[in-house]
Amino acid sequence: ALSKFLPAPPPPELPPELEPIMKNPQANGPIPSAFMDDGFSPGITAAPFESEALKSEMVREELAKLIKDHKMIVKLGEQYGKWDREGKKMYIDQLEAVEDRWDIFIKRFELMGEQNPLFTEQAEAYLAKLQITPDEFREMNKKVRQQMREDAEKF
Repeated sequence: ALSKFLPAPPPPELPPELEPIMKNPQANGPIPSAFMDDGFSPGITAAPFESEALKSEMVREELAKLIKDHKMIVKLGEQYGKWDREGKKMYIDQLEAVEDRWDIFIKRFELMGEQNPLFTEQAEAYLAKLQITPDEFREMNKKVRQQMREDAEKF
């Protein structure tokens, strides 16, 4: 909780798997999705954003940090059951913060018309196979986090 009052740390180093892509995005084809290599999104082959959207170094750095933070929070969650109440609540706060950052990042590209329509179509088709809509998926995540908070309070 005190981390909210500390200055932000400097940006982390670029993850090794993104370094060649970020140095020359045009030469390497579409930017990989953080969701495509997690084993949970079969059938999603399109990159989420058009290459034009990632010409800005600042945007590429933001995306790299977001992917790294996303993977880190997922990895960190493997230890969730071992934490005390405050640790669990802090994790849920951090998880929500990463999800909020993804929502903001993606929404900006939607508004600029830079989101890849094929990615959107594939992601929605994947969710449809699970018989849920994107809004239902978001609501389900929200309910799960709320249940996690309630469970953490019991300990």
